[in-house]
Amino acid sequence: MIELVQLWALIEVLGLLCLPLAFTVFRNLPDRGWAFSKLLGVAILTFCVWFLLICLHSLIYCQLFILGITLMLAAGSGFAYLSLFPQIWQLVRHNRVYIITSEIIFFCMMGLLGVLRSLKPDIRGYEMFMDEGFVSSIMRSPHFPPNDMWYAGHSINYYYYAHYTMATLAKLLGQTSSVAFNTGICFFYGVTALNLFGVTCNIVGCARQWRQRVQENNDAIQQSQLMPAIPYGLLSVMMALVLGNLASTQQWWAHHGDFGFQFNWFAPSRVIDNTINEFPAFSFVLSCFHAHVLTLAFTILCIGIALNWFLEPNGKGMNLFGIGKTRYLNLFVTSLLLGGLFVMNGWDYPTYMGLTLLCVFIQQYLAHRPALCLATFLNTGIISFYLLAISYNLYLPFYLNFISPSQGIGIIPLANHSPISDEILIYGLFIFMFLSLLVGSALLRPLRAPVPDSEEVAVAMPVGSEPVIMQAATFEPAPGIENAFQGHDDPLMDAVSVSVGVIDSESKPVQRRMLPPEQRRRRVLLGLCLSVGLFFLLCLVALVFLPAYSTCIASVALALAGFILVLYHRENRAHAFTLLLGSVAFMIIAGCEVFYLKDVFAGGPALRMNTVFKFYFQAWALLSICSGAGLYFILSSIRVLAQRSNRSRWLWRSGLGMWSLALGALLLASMAYPILAPPVRYGRIDLNHPQPYLAETYTLDGMAYLATCRPPDCDYDTSADYAAIRWLNANVVGDPIIVEANGDDYRFVSARVSVFTGLPTLINWPGHEYQWRVTWLADMKHPENQLDFNNRIADIDKIYTNTSSTVVLNTLKHYNAQYVYVGFFEYKKYPGVDLKRFGAFMQIVYSTQGVSIYKVKAEN
Repeated sequence: MIELVQLWALIEVLGLLCLPLAFTVFRNLPDRGWAFSKLLGVAILTFCVWFLLICLHSLIYCQLFILGITLMLAAGSGFAYLSLFPQIWQLVRHNRVYIITSEIIFFCMMGLLGVLRSLKPDIRGYEMFMDEGFVSSIMRSPHFPPNDMWYAGHSINYYYYAHYTMATLAKLLGQTSSVAFNTGICFFYGVTALNLFGVTCNIVGCARQWRQRVQENNDAIQQSQLMPAIPYGLLSVMMALVLGNLASTQQWWAHHGDFGFQFNWFAPSRVIDNTINEFPAFSFVLSCFHAHVLTLAFTILCIGIALNWFLEPNGKGMNLFGIGKTRYLNLFVTSLLLGGLFVMNGWDYPTYMGLTLLCVFIQQYLAHRPALCLATFLNTGIISFYLLAISYNLYLPFYLNFISPSQGIGIIPLANHSPISDEILIYGLFIFMFLSLLVGSALLRPLRAPVPDSEEVAVAMPVGSEPVIMQAATFEPAPGIENAFQGHDDPLMDAVSVSVGVIDSESKPVQRRMLPPEQRRRRVLLGLCLSVGLFFLLCLVALVFLPAYSTCIASVALALAGFILVLYHRENRAHAFTLLLGSVAFMIIAGCEVFYLKDVFAGGPALRMNTVFKFYFQAWALLSICSGAGLYFILSSIRVLAQRSNRSRWLWRSGLGMWSLALGALLLASMAYPILAPPVRYGRIDLNHPQPYLAETYTLDGMAYLATCRPPDCDYDTSADYAAIRWLNANVVGDPIIVEANGDDYRFVSARVSVFTGLPTLINWPGHEYQWRVTWLADMKHPENQLDFNNRIADIDKIYTNTSSTVVLNTLKHYNAQYVYVGFFEYKKYPGVDLKRFGAFMQIVYSTQGVSIYKVKAEN
């Protein structure tokens, strides 16, 4: 467990080194990027290392090189601290409760999964060998792009950057790849929780700041708005990373009384037929090291950067990113974070780039208001061009070495649509929360902030000694229209103003700024409610007559209602952003009912398996933040409506009670998975323990189980393999090619050498290699690609079975292979073959406990 503490300490150091940068970039957030500084530090360090390595092939990927880059970043950070330290110190003093809470969350969530992984740290089963192989091969590669451990002579043709990120941290700390697998998944769990907490608290903190500004309560503005937001941040963390879906509860409810019932912890991730419906709690309980899980924290970071620019009060065009050198810095960091999503997990890039550009468009519209003008579109287009171009070019070396396996976009057949009942099992809690947010947002009366007499208004923020200046142009009425204090009839202003939640409608400051007058406000609100209600009615009619499209129709209805309310509450940007996240999530769900990304599964019953898999994972994260922050606005609307309804207070109390009971029941039902799944997932069963039990191994070495694994847990005694692999890691330098017997996908014993050493082998897990290289293999201009792929399995058989030493050596030479591994799996796959004959024409470099490793002699 000491390795986990080492990684935690390293991340803390990187967070402190990158705090001045976060403080500068996230200037519109109440916490100035404190919650994001750790992952931002990791992103900056790993990008600098990767970019230099992949551009300058003379550089060697080693601990000393990474340490040198770290020290250079530390020097730059030291200079930044000289000018920013007073403001940063004031931030810490002003928000110490929030900062302490965020640090506790990071440490505890990282430690929680660390304890669970120490109970069963084994890297085996599912696709763990693939992920461990990536980490091992990256750490083993002296130059970039990194080697493919299962296709010798070629680089990894996959989104490897997230694996590389953890490999770099492990290499800096001197950890082995089998340890880095477990410390890495714990780190990503902790930093994802921290980022979720930070985004939600910043949303609620901004909403509270806006409310205090409308009330003209300067004393309240100067107080920390982040501490009251802590409960909402904790709720987002719980919904995203702890709670499960309602399919878990359904399983328990149906079978908990059965004799010998044991919870199937894997089944809730397979709700919709022929698809994968993972959610973060499942992924981290599984300890899936896939790209979509590792990238989750970075996607939340990108949501934070989108929120930051969405809150920019007055930046028109490129001024959104500031002026002077600050503009280029902000543009660079934003592009680096967004562009990094593609090389980590290409599925995330269009979603979060699209979300950011949508936020930019709304921000530009608000900056150019009161009318939607051509400048809004031009400036949005310019910003979009820069973000897309820079984010692409920063990672251009990756694209030059990557062939996408995507084969286009297809239309989903009618038979493959999702039943709405399955969607409720997956997103039931989130649907309830978003519907509540829609209703509350529709009923909240919009208020607008006061328009100052001067051209600028100083808004006190809880950081720094200088107030943040917001241009009054943001609130200027159109020429020829009377000032809001005198009462005007501007239809744009009638449609939108600022929601402040819990302010009493009878208070004098509010009455002065009510927009429009009471009678007109009621008409606007009534029209909005009728429009949304009519739309939902039409959707219900469509659901009856078009049941196959029920999920698509319902999701579009929720998304469009959310977008309408985004426009209605666009002045209160925190409120609008919360609605926007939920609307985008349901548009993603609707999109998965219409389109799918073609891959190797296209044409079969599981044609949209990966599409639903990857995009539903994104929707879960978006809805978690929307629900956590949305609860603040829901409670605000309940409070306001209760104050208005003195004549029917009992009715409101009854409704609130029913709503609270429904929310409590859904939260309780969602707790089934975190309660029932971990004991089954991490429990062990052996001859002496027919029921699962927890074994305290106190190690995070994912390869350690090979030292003691015996049948029936393993196909054979793996202790000899364990010793041989350790010898290879200790004595073989560089990345020479090794030959091991090829086996079927998902069978862990077949690829144990290449996986745990990172040494490339001719081919293994051929089904996965085919998925990654399907476009490359199908290239009609290069038929030799498919021929090479087909020959490799036959050539492995030739090496192990051909009795001619000349044929064997020529085959090894063809692939530039240096080592041949002979262990129990090879003896089992090639029975009756004299596998000891290699000693007659090759050098025996290792021979212990029935395992032999042969090396090609120099003269050969």
